[in-house]
Amino acid sequence: MNMMKHIQTWLLITLLALSANGAVSAKVASGPQNLSGGAHQSQTDLKALLHQGLEEVSTTDVSGSPLATKNTGDLTKAEIKQIQGVVNEAGRPLEVVGSAAKGTRRGVGSNLPIGKGPGTRSDTDFTTAGANIDNFKGLESKLPNADPKTPILRGAGDTNQGPVIRFEPE
Repeated sequence: MNMMKHIQTWLLITLLALSANGAVSAKVASGPQNLSGGAHQSQTDLKALLHQGLEEVSTTDVSGSPLATKNTGDLTKAEIKQIQGVVNEAGRPLEVVGSAAKGTRRGVGSNLPIGKGPGTRSDTDFTTAGANIDNFKGLESKLPNADPKTPILRGAGDTNQGPVIRFEPE
């Protein structure tokens, strides 16, 4: 991300916080966060900002956004590097959700087969906007621990359901 986008994001968040009149509860990657004074209607304002392309407010941006928490779940450094490489090649963002984002995968780093239950390891759940899915065609096999049947799910990660780790092209 470029410096101008960081500044724009920071200014919009600051304006939102300053214009609020009571406690505002907003969903951030790790769950509910208190943003200081503001009416509950400001939660709608935050969602409007997110729809204007400021996703790093609601997700973890591992590419270095100073506004995002550095949550990487239980992804290893090697996995992060692999995922970032795929994202760079596709030129579109990708999110990690589920147990990998929560840090609760089974068998991380093992050679166990991907599956459910004992004797298996968890897959890594990836998601991207439906319009981006074609950009990842042919790259799915490069994603670490992706489910071979459904390597990338369509849609955006939902911070109401759990943490979201967002990768942006560099």
